[in-house]
Amino acid sequence: PVFENDPLAFLLDSISDAFVVRGMDGQVLFDNFPARELGLAQRPFSTFEEFEPDGEAFQGRGLQVNLPGGRICFTIVSRRRR
Repeated sequence: PVFENDPLAFLLDSISDAFVVRGMDGQVLFDNFPARELGLAQRPFSTFEEFEPDGEAFQGRGLQVNLPGGRICFTIVSRRRR
């Protein structure tokens, strides 16, 4: 994708951790490639979770931010160190 007019999306897409941003009604506003590989858009929002798809351990953390126009949710998922 071309990010020349969206520097925030450019930065978020460049991180290796899976990252998802959801809007007020849960719709995905942004997800990077690692998030799409893990299917995070289909997982419900959670402030903390651990899961093991295909035998790999992951840890997810979520943050809800209340803004004047509504709520936005951020989820970041990293490989869990054993």
